[in-house]
Amino acid sequence: MNNYYLHNYEELSNTIQELERKKQPTILFGVTYALLDFAKKYPQKLDNTIIIETGGMKGKRKELIKEEIHDI
Repeated sequence: MNNYYLHNYEELSNTIQELERKKQPTILFGVTYALLDFAKKYPQKLDNTIIIETGGMKGKRKELIKEEIHDI
């Protein structure tokens, strides 16, 4: 399943939860600030999802070091 979730975090969260329930290996691509916003609004444990960060904060937030981002 391929999809694009620009600012639609609720639908993204629902999709990820469904894929996690099915134990479906999933790859989530996103810019850093959007991934952090998503994680803050919809925290969840991801066992079958790989997250690929495609760039920095794009001027939206203070830049963080990788360890800080991964901790979040």
